[in-house]
This record gives sequence, structure tokens and C-alpha cells, in this order.
Amino acid sequence: MLLKRIVSALAILPIAIWLLWQGGWYFGGLAVLVTMLVSFEFFRIVFQDGDAAFWRGVGMAATALASAAFYLMRDGEPAQMLVLFLLFAGVSLTVLMRPQPIARAPEKLGLLFYGAFYTSFMLSRLHQMRQLEFNGENIGFGLVMFAFAASWGTDTGAYFTGKAIGKHKLYPEVSPNKTWEGAFGGLAFATLCSLGFWYFFMPSLPVIHLLVMAVLASAIGQAGDLIESLFKRACSVKDSGGIMPGHGGMLDRIDALLYCGPLIFYYVTYAAGASYGAG
Repeated sequence: MLLKRIVSALAILPIAIWLLWQGGWYFGGLAVLVTMLVSFEFFRIVFQDGDAAFWRGVGMAATALASAAFYLMRDGEPAQMLVLFLLFAGVSLTVLMRPQPIARAPEKLGLLFYGAFYTSFMLSRLHQMRQLEFNGENIGFGLVMFAFAASWGTDTGAYFTGKAIGKHKLYPEVSPNKTWEGAFGGLAFATLCSLGFWYFFMPSLPVIHLLVMAVLASAIGQAGDLIESLFKRACSVKDSGGIMPGHGGMLDRIDALLYCGPLIFYYVTYAAGASYGAG
């Protein structure tokens, strides 16, 4: 299983890193593609009965509209607000016209809105992060790589630490294999990985900010992992998909990144003083 995970990651990572290095709509296109794939996996988890295919399609359309709204953020509020209005009105009217069973109509509304924003908002922050500058230097590439390191470093550190010394369960009702020892091991390893990306790609950013971001990102990333596990356990699903051998689905691989990415974006913007560049 471990070998399969490594080979699968090595097959995909070089392409993703190249597109990230190019920036602009090279990376933006990748972010949109991953958004739609992750959205499909999420709605496949939560909609399984009856006319599930229909509601998955509605969810995908809602995600596309939400993504358009978030990518319009720099092009003026009216355009963004129009797209968000179309999203809310469209989803609400669709549920109104097709409510059966009516007792589940509020649940459908919640799942559709949550799923659309869960994927589109979180991943759009990575695209915006790629455009950030600090003291006139574009640090976007390093920041996104830092987000990857915090997310996947946590996952790797937690896995091996938990295997070696894990005894105290973290949240057995949601994820029975996770331990407190693994959680702290993941946090420590993520911090070490993140320092490496800071040294090579954005040394102009004060290291104290990197340390704070690494700890916060690792913690919220682990919460993001548990949130996806909560949905899967509630819906009796083991993996979100099978697109990445050894990893499961794309959502399984980036569930932590969906949360730690935006946290890094907003921290480095408001606390560290990074600004929006042309990227």
C-alpha cells in the first residue's frame, strides 16, 4: 500500500508543480479542474439514494457557479454578486420544484450549498495565494508549496508516528485509527517540512510567521481530515473515489489542504502584510 501511494504521488506531483510554477491560468486551470473533481466526489458521497445522479449534477452546477464567483473577486463586486445570486436562486428553486421526499428538502439545500462552497472557495484561495507578494517579491509559489508541505507533511508525520507509538485515540467515533501521538507527530513533521520551503522559496518572510502558520495549518488541516471522515462515516463510504491508487479519491488526498490553504492565505495577507500582485 505504501509503495502504491508513493508511485501514485510521483506520477502526479511533477505536473502539478510545473503548472504551479507557471502560475496564472496554468495553475488556475488546474485548481478549477481539481475543484470540479473533488466536488463530484463529495456529492457522490452525500447523495446515494433515489435520484442521486440528478442531485449530484445540481451540486456540480452549483460548484461551477461558486467557482466563477470566487474567481471574479478581483473583477468587481457586481459581477461576483450576480453569480452568487444565480447560485442561491438556482439551487433553492431546484429544491423547491423537486422536494420529494419533502422531509429531506432542508438537508438537500444544506448539502448543496456546503458542497459547492467547501470545494470552490477553499481551492480558489490557493489560486489567489499564488499571486501574493511580500516586499515586492512574489512569494506565491513558495506559499502554495508551503501549504502542500503543511498538509501532506502532517499526514505523513501523523501516519508514521501513530504507527510507531500511537496509543491514545484522537476521535474514535469519526476516525478510529487516529491518535493524539500521531496528531502531534504530524504537527512536528509539518513544521520541519514547512521550514525547508521557507528557506528555499521565501526567506524574505520573517520565519516567525512561518512557524505560526505551520502550527495553525497543521492543526486545522487535521480538523479538515476529520470533517471529511465525518461525512464518509455518516454515509458509510470508505474512500471518496479511486482516482489515486493507494490514496483513494482526490478529496481523500486534499481534505486537509482545503482548510489549511485558506488559513495560510488569510494569515499571510493580514498578519504578515503580503499583498496582491500580478502573479
